Amino acid sequence: MGKIATLLFVSPLALSETAMAQGVLPAINVTGSRPYGSVMDFAGDIGPPSKGPTSWALANVPNSPRLQCQYTQMLRRDLKNCDFSNPPNIGVFRLHSFIPRNQPFTSGISFVPNAGVLQNGCGPASGWMKYVIPNAPLGYDFTNACNNHDVCYGSKLSKALCDNLFERDMKQICNGSGLCGEIAEKYADAVRKFGDKPYQEAVDQWYCALFGFLRGVVSKYTGASLCNIE
Repeated sequence: MGKIATLLFVSPLALSETAMAQGVLPAINVTGSRPYGSVMDFAGDIGPPSKGPTSWALANVPNSPRLQCQYTQMLRRDLKNCDFSNPPNIGVFRLHSFIPRNQPFTSGISFVPNAGVLQNGCGPASGWMKYVIPNAPLGYDFTNACNNHDVCYGSKLSKALCDNLFERDMKQICNGSGLCGEIAEKYADAVRKFGDKPYQEAVDQWYCALFGFLRGVVSKYTGASLCNIE
């Protein structure tokens, strides 16, 4: 979808004793990328598996209504598999008034995923794996790990990060079982090797949803028809 620009964030926060006691992982900051030569910043927390992810993405878009119109037109032109009349409802986008320090002429957009929409579980009937992966090998139920992975892809976090967290989540579910851990590694290797297409599909869906949000933003200024993005 165009030229990629990346921004490296700071390292993950240290895990506190309180967080461990509550079973809640700390916030993480990760490397993000976006097309069109602009910067996309990512942050949030993902996990633990029993609670599901609450990851969110932060995008920078132009402040000017005219440039926002052009940005939205560019999204519409470049998206190939988007139902523009009914973009997917995969989460909540918000336009913030703050201005990123490294992007003085842009405003921030945050995204909170709708886990219920994005989660598909494991196996061939549900999205990111096209061949049989049982939800509960040896009685260890990987459904939550698979659901977390779906939401991670659907939030446009990096594929490598999502796949690594998928392996981590499964191994936490294994609770020290060696054979279960081996199966978890094989599952994780499978998504690393064969997950490019479903990841790209999830990214395209995210941009389609972003288009729907930005169309609403632009229409408040000029009307969507005047911006020529219908």
